[in-house]
Amino acid sequence: MESPGVELIYTAANRSLAMAEVAVHFTLAALPDDYMMITIHVPDNISVIKIQPKKLPKEWNAFPH
Repeated sequence: MESPGVELIYTAANRSLAMAEVAVHFTLAALPDDYMMITIHVPDNISVIKIQPKKLPKEWNAFPH
């Protein structure tokens, strides 16, 4: 679902995969003026918390937020 005016962060394993995803949704002419691509380094030894869907609050994914 697209929500005009709602910002998001999309991540991918590498830049070429991220650009392939962008190409599916935009042409270069339609790419937003404020579009940015940055590199985020996530260390291999970072701790991860896996959240079980049943532990989420009721209507956690309702729109509008």
